[in-house]
Amino acid sequence: MINDDVSDEPVSEFSPLDVGQQRIAIKGNPNFGDIRTLMIGVKNPSQDNMDVCSEVWFNELRLSDMDNEGGWAATLAVDSNIADFMSVSATARQSTTGFGNIEQGPSQREQIDKKQYDFISNINIGQLFPKTWGLNIPFNYGQGEEFITPEFDQQYRDINLNSRIDLAETQ
Repeated sequence: MINDDVSDEPVSEFSPLDVGQQRIAIKGNPNFGDIRTLMIGVKNPSQDNMDVCSEVWFNELRLSDMDNEGGWAATLAVDSNIADFMSVSATARQSTTGFGNIEQGPSQREQIDKKQYDFISNINIGQLFPKTWGLNIPFNYGQGEEFITPEFDQQYRDINLNSRIDLAETQ
């Protein structure tokens, strides 16, 4: 039997329920990224002091079609010395979404694409002048940047960021 008395109008969560009436509600802006616990309740209202006994089983919930693609990571490091005049060190790193330890499950692995580089140089400018001057002028220069692109939107954590960017009306 189908109940034709279904209403889509919002109802206060504290309003009284009639016997036999059910209420399903979603409060706020839910997304799968925030779910930590899922609870199911069964209510047995007594009618006319009648004792009702039943056994209710809920099978475990499963997430299907989870993206289980592994990612990769790479590091490149270069060090160079030119006698006691100059030393240069450069490092570059990149890792992609899905990178992690072998023991980690898909939800525990990296959820970001990360690119990073660092460049450091130490130069003794005093070597450019005559030795009789006895100058020792150290010059250090360093540059580094890190670029992080999350896989999911930060506000709606269960929506892919690229999908949100593609649907955006402006840049």
